[in-house]
Amino acid sequence: DLSLDDYYGQPRDLSQYDDVRSIEASVFSRPLREAEIAERNRTLKELRRPAFDYGAYFVARRQRISPEAYNTSQEGDSASDITWVNRDAKAYIPDLWFRLVSEPRFRTRLRLEGEVAMILGSIGSADPQSSNDDKQRDIRQLGAAIELDYTRNALAVGLNAGAATGRTFEDPDSTAPGGFGVNDSWTVRDDEPTITNFKFDRNYFVDAIMFREVIGTITNAAYFNPFFSYDLFSKQDDNLGLRLDLISALALQPDATPSGESFYGVETDVTVYYREPQYGADIMAGMYIPGAAFNGVEGRPRITNVARLLQEPGAYERDYDATTAWTLQGHFYWAF
Repeated sequence: DLSLDDYYGQPRDLSQYDDVRSIEASVFSRPLREAEIAERNRTLKELRRPAFDYGAYFVARRQRISPEAYNTSQEGDSASDITWVNRDAKAYIPDLWFRLVSEPRFRTRLRLEGEVAMILGSIGSADPQSSNDDKQRDIRQLGAAIELDYTRNALAVGLNAGAATGRTFEDPDSTAPGGFGVNDSWTVRDDEPTITNFKFDRNYFVDAIMFREVIGTITNAAYFNPFFSYDLFSKQDDNLGLRLDLISALALQPDATPSGESFYGVETDVTVYYREPQYGADIMAGMYIPGAAFNGVEGRPRITNVARLLQEPGAYERDYDATTAWTLQGHFYWAF
C-alpha cells in the first residue's frame, strides 16, 4: 500500500509476491585483517614485489509482480489506483574486478585497477501502459572501468577510462520522448526491443559537471580522463598539492542523445587540495564545454523534463546550441 492519499502514514506491505529476491555469491582475495595488511606492506615496501588482488561477484535476481501507481482518476475524483503488474523480471549479474599494485623503489608507486560488469535477463512487462502488444524486453547491459596511475616522488600521472552501453532504438527518426541519462524521466519505447543502457553507480566520480550533474552518471558513453597532480610537501602524511583533470566522452549510441550526435564535449577541472590523516580541504574549479550531443535539433524530441517544465511541445521547433557550464566548489573533510 503506497499510501498515496495518506501523507502522514507509513506504507504497508500487502503481499510478499512483489518482493525482489536475490541470490548472491562472491569470491575475492585482498588483505582485510591487520596481519594481512602488514604482510601486504612488507611485500610492497620491503621486498619490492608487486601485489595482485582480484574478486568475482554474481547475483541472480527475480521479481514476479510489482505494484504501480497510475493516475486513473475520473472527473471529480482525485484518487489514484494501485495496479498489480505481472512484471516477471529476471536478471543475472556477473562482475569481475582486479587490482595490481607495485612499489619498485622508495616514493614510486604504480596501480592498475579494473572492473567489468554485465546485466543479462528479461522483463515480461516492461511498460504496462504501452499500446504495443509485445511488452516483453530482454536486458543486455555492459559496463567497464579501468584506472591507471603512476606516482614518482611529488608527481603523479594517470588515466581513468571506461564505457557503458546506452539505449538502442530501431527508429532513430522517431519523435517519441527517449529520456536521457539518469536525471531525465523515461519509459521503454515501442521501438526499443532490448534494454541496453548500463548505469554506473552514482558514487563513482570522474568529473564534476558532465556526468555528475548533467547526465547523472556514466551511461551510454566511452570516456577518457587523463590527469596529473603535484604534491608541494615532502612528507608522506601531509599533502598540499594541485591536480588537473581533463575529461572527454563519446556516446556509444548517438541516437539516444538529445541531438543524435555522439560527442559529449570536454571538461577541465583544477583542484588545490590539502590532506592529512584526519582532516582535509580543497577548492575545485571546473569548466565544461558541451559537444554537439547536447545541441537541440529541430524536430528531435526534447529532453522530457525540460519539455514538462517549459510546458512546450515534445520536439524542438528550431535549432539550439548548448552553452558552457562551470562550477566552483569547496570541500572540507573530517575522518573519525
